[in-house]
Amino acid sequence: MMFKRALITAAAGAAALALTAGSAAASHGQPADTSPAAEGKGIPWKATHGSATVQGERWTEKTDGRLWPKLVVKGEFTNNGSGCYSVWTQWTYDLRPLPASKQATLCGKGSKSVDLSLNSYSITTTGSVYICRSEEEAKDCGDLEGLTWWPVESAR
Repeated sequence: MMFKRALITAAAGAAALALTAGSAAASHGQPADTSPAAEGKGIPWKATHGSATVQGERWTEKTDGRLWPKLVVKGEFTNNGSGCYSVWTQWTYDLRPLPASKQATLCGKGSKSVDLSLNSYSITTTGSVYICRSEEEAKDCGDLEGLTWWPVESAR
């Protein structure tokens, strides 16, 4: 029994050493990866309805002088059909929902960038994005897709 435990301990130590050596060798002389995913950014999100799609990435960024980070939500809104579609957001702060807000509209085929960011994001903030078939009303809409489900990773 003692011999088995010694073998397991030695094997675990060798594996840890190999992993450390491999990591050091892989990063030696290589520039740091500055992609959004490497910086704790880049959690994907997507909402669809009819011929329209909005999708992108979200992350948090530390802000000077503020207790809570900024929630950055960026993406692309596309419509592959002939109708009008709008992107809407719904935010809730401390269990208090705010009115839905239209962010962008596309009529006919096309695409445009969207920025659905919040300047102050706390753990009691939730948000959703959805698409409705209309320029003005939020009646014929797709499912609400969460923008704040965990993990909401902070930038380093």
